[in-house]
Parts: sequence; C-alpha cells; structure tokens
Amino acid sequence: MRVLVFFITSLILTFLPTCCVAGDFIPTVYVYSGDMPGFGEELVELLDGSIEGFEFVAIGDPTLLSSLMPMPDTACIVLAVMKGKEVETLITPLITYFMEGGALLGFQGCLSLNTVGELARVGFPVFGNATGPFTVKGGVPVNEYVRGEDVPGFADLPDQFDLLGQFYAYSANSSKDPVDPRPATGSKRVVYRDESTGAPMIVSYENDAGSRSISLAGFFVRPTETARNYYGKLLGDPLFKDLMVDCISWTLDGATRAKRFATTYEDMIADERERRQGLIQTAERNKSDLQRRRMLLLAIAWAVGVVSMVGLVYLGFFRNSG
Repeated sequence: MRVLVFFITSLILTFLPTCCVAGDFIPTVYVYSGDMPGFGEELVELLDGSIEGFEFVAIGDPTLLSSLMPMPDTACIVLAVMKGKEVETLITPLITYFMEGGALLGFQGCLSLNTVGELARVGFPVFGNATGPFTVKGGVPVNEYVRGEDVPGFADLPDQFDLLGQFYAYSANSSKDPVDPRPATGSKRVVYRDESTGAPMIVSYENDAGSRSISLAGFFVRPTETARNYYGKLLGDPLFKDLMVDCISWTLDGATRAKRFATTYEDMIADERERRQGLIQTAERNKSDLQRRRMLLLAIAWAVGVVSMVGLVYLGFFRNSG
C-alpha cells in the first residue's frame, strides 16, 4: 500500500510543474474590431512582436472581450471600431476596466457622446458631437495631422503627416467650430491636431489613478477592398504602424493593473516553486526511508528464512538419526 502511495505521489510531482505552476506572465493586448473582424486580425498581424514582452490577440466577440477584461494578463484593449453600436454592450465593463487601471486605445466609434455616452467622457474625453471633413490627395481620402503638445513617447514621429481616413470625430460648439473641453479630472493632452481646423485628432489622457487612454479621432475606414478608404491601405502605411506602437506603448507606461498583477503573479509563482521543491524533497526523504525499511524487511525475511532452513535441516537430521 505504501509503495502505491509513493508511486502516485511521484506521478503528481512529475506533472506538478505543468499543472500547478503556469508559464511566464505574458501581458496581452486585445484588439477588438466588431463589425470588421478582418481589420482586427490584420492589425494584430501587423503589431505582433512590435512591443517586447506583450502578446497581441484579435477578438471579434464582445461577450468574449467582456469576460477577458478582468483577467490579470489583460494589459491593453484596442477598440478598432467605426460605429458606437459596436461597443454599446461593452460600455460599462470598459469603464470599470479603465477605472481599475486598464489601458485603452479607441478609434472613432468610441468617441461620440451620442452613441457611447459615458465612455466618451470617462475613457475617451474627446467629447465628440460632430464629424469633420477630410482632404483628397491623389484620389485618396486623408486626414492631415500636425503636432500639438509635446507628449513623451511620440518624438520619433514627424511633426506633420497625412494618413488614410475620412470623417473625424470632434467636439463642436453651436457654430460647428472645434472646441477642446477638458475633463473634470486627470490630464488630457492633444498629441496631433487637424492641420486646417485645429480639431484634436490624437488625444492622450491619464486619469488621477494613472490609467491611460489614446483617442484616435480619424482613421475612418471600410472593409470593402474597392473603397477609397479600405483599411488594408491604412495598414500598409509604415507610418501607421509606428503611430500605433507609440500609442499603445504610451498607454502601457501608465499605472496599469497588468503591472500590479504581474508582480503578484511572479510572487505567487516563486512561492509555488518553493512549495513544490519542498514537496519533492519530502518525497525523496520518504522514498529513502521506504527503501531503508524495505531493505530491513528483506534482511529480516532473509534471516528468518535462513533460521527456518537451519531449523528444518536440524529437525530432519535428528529425526533421521532416531
């Protein structure tokens, strides 16, 4: 029975590293693209490996994304959506995620007060209530960007550039002129503005708790390959990749929940490895003790056998002698 117990214990300890101690903590950037799953998948393909130590995963189902938000390895959520209805079921979990230290990056569909309400105030304070025009250059619709405030993390980008887009979201007064309202708390800074109107095009925001978000007011794209603003054309521009890497990296540099969980996770893994090593050492000691007991039992059995044989020979000799 003890041999069986030891065998089972050995099996458990053999597989304990894979069953009880997970691999390294890998923070994940989830890219949600709602009605354009191809956009999210190709965006992940473009960005994968661009930020060391982070994994990129495309998500098309809002229910799945909602269930992944509380997970400790959810480092950032990119909402590559063009319409507010694509995130209407995610507004509350997204706000909760952001307020608890989440990092967010939102395209135009996340910026309208009319469609996403509180999310456009708490997470993406562009306070969008209007859409601005675009410029056509060489038959291609583009938005014209010019640097606004000097925000660390974007110095590698040019001060002025064009990128594929169409309409952009902005906050307008009654005359439709761009205004730039400030949130009640936190720090909002305009990284790039529209060259002709001055409307904020790329906005960074950090709340009082250290959560960070980036609002992308332009980049209105379509899934049809024949469309002038087909998303594949935007993904094919190297400048867009550089911009996305800078934006995501900036959000990750905030006081994110993933950083806290990473430390907790590493401590847990260290404790688990120490406990596992203790179990292995205990099992080895039990194994040695069991082997010694088995040797003793074998020696006793051998001695008893020898004595028995001697006794039998002795008794047989005397019986024959009689």
